[in-house]
Amino acid sequence: MKTPTLVLAAALALSACSTFVNSPNQVFAPQFVVANLDQMALTGTWHQIASFPQTLDKGCSSVSWEILPWNGTTTPVRNLCLDRASGVTRLVEGQARLEEGGRIRLQMPGKAFAGDFWVLDVAPDGRSVTVGNAARTAGWVMTRDAGFNRVAFDRAVAAFQKSGYDAAALQRTR
Repeated sequence: MKTPTLVLAAALALSACSTFVNSPNQVFAPQFVVANLDQMALTGTWHQIASFPQTLDKGCSSVSWEILPWNGTTTPVRNLCLDRASGVTRLVEGQARLEEGGRIRLQMPGKAFAGDFWVLDVAPDGRSVTVGNAARTAGWVMTRDAGFNRVAFDRAVAAFQKSGYDAAALQRTR
């Protein structure tokens, strides 16, 4: 065997032992993303109805995202969380950049919550959106309406499963 083949075989063997893989489908399933995003359609308030648990939303009873008007391919964003214990709304502000291929790069200064996220699905009526990350460890189901929407939730579960996420870990937040 040639050296590059041995290196590749060793890397594959080691990656199979990784504790960071959250789904047996993760390694092989492609990410299905919405390639032609209409950034104006993303502008406005989105209410989180479900997510994979994240530290940014810990202790929140209500989470929403505000995507402000775009300036080219960038926009300010706000994450608002109603703290369950105190009843106080927490605000985290950041910047989003629309990249090619359905990817959004999010930066939240001072927070560990930043990185590249993919829009996995947008409902035909534009009233719900499903967003995930490359590692398939984070994901959100967002709707324009504040209440729980079973159709949007089921659509998101299908989108997550199609892209290799462990959809059983998805938790309702509304």
